[in-house]
Amino acid sequence: MTVLVSVGQRYICQYAACRCEIEIKVSPPSEGKTNPRCVCGSEMKKVYSRPELRKLTKSKAMRRFGHVALVPTGFGSIAGSEHVQAR
Repeated sequence: MTVLVSVGQRYICQYAACRCEIEIKVSPPSEGKTNPRCVCGSEMKKVYSRPELRKLTKSKAMRRFGHVALVPTGFGSIAGSEHVQAR
């Protein structure tokens, strides 16, 4: 597995007594085979960053997908399926 290290990424030491953090400021010359190593010798891993949810606007949907499918709301069924009533 190839590890991609990019400018701006943050890494933290996995050794509980150390827990040093680094931020990549300069692009590395090549891709490594493992995560960076701390000065204590332990492997470092990327700091968890919470995913960001963004709203997809109609114009962005048009650029991304080429069309926008409008689904009617408030009908109580999924578009294309038949509504079956319980007896």
